Amino acid sequence: MANNAEPVRTEIVVGVDGSTGSAHALAWAIGFAANRPGLVVQPVVAWETPMLDKANPFSNRYPDGGQVCDRAVLSAATIIDPVIEVAGAEVEPIEAIEGNPGESLVDRAANALMLVVGSRGRGGITSLVLGSVSSRCATSPAVPTVVVPDLGRVALVPPPAERITVGVDGSVAADRAAVWARNQYPEAEIALLKAWLPPVWYEVEPTAIPPISFKPGAEIELDRHLVRIGEITPKGAKPFVAKLVQGDAREVLSDEVEADLLVLGAQQYHGMARAILGSVAQSVLHHLVVPTAIIPE
Repeated sequence: MANNAEPVRTEIVVGVDGSTGSAHALAWAIGFAANRPGLVVQPVVAWETPMLDKANPFSNRYPDGGQVCDRAVLSAATIIDPVIEVAGAEVEPIEAIEGNPGESLVDRAANALMLVVGSRGRGGITSLVLGSVSSRCATSPAVPTVVVPDLGRVALVPPPAERITVGVDGSVAADRAAVWARNQYPEAEIALLKAWLPPVWYEVEPTAIPPISFKPGAEIELDRHLVRIGEITPKGAKPFVAKLVQGDAREVLSDEVEADLLVLGAQQYHGMARAILGSVAQSVLHHLVVPTAIIPE
């Protein structure tokens, strides 16, 4: 009989470079793996030959590919070695791969448990975080991607995620994000946050109906989330907390500064091979204040 069981994924791929942003990403990944036996953290440097070298391979103005690779690895090692020294999880040596950082890291993480990147880097990581990685994970059979903000001094031993917020909007993608959060953090307090506003027509043609009259509709949608999620989470799992807030979802989610982790579901429609993270997720990623996980289909 054929074994159709999905292989167990144990690798956490972390995009690293010479920035403090990548050190934050690595520290977060190590903290995640620390209390989960069997997980392995794999730092990965993606490097490219400078464009002018590609245009003129005989030019001596830039170092060759080997030198570019060595410098990329050295730059990354300098910033992440202090994090590795106090690691509470298994961390593999830095792996270097040639290619566009966004595409290369997503491809490298295709069979991993997750991909983790920092929100501020250099050498392509800046555009990588808010562009190709998030987009690729949202539109292809990719893996959960965690974007970690650079908010200053690196916490070598990040605190555990005890308070998690999952943004919900009535979609199956949001249900999937909530289930992922509960599976990864069985003991955490997880809030399902539904932001609501009066419909667009109400703003265009205000009526005598008070805005609060539209709240029950949002409550019903949130209750439906709770029912659906309850049907697909393990019996006896810690219940979710319902949280209903009036306001623009982009602003409400970006204000979740007390959460240890924000989780959002990414959607794909009819196999469209382009990013559909949606304006809410894009806005949250561009105003990142807490680690944010994007959960793909």
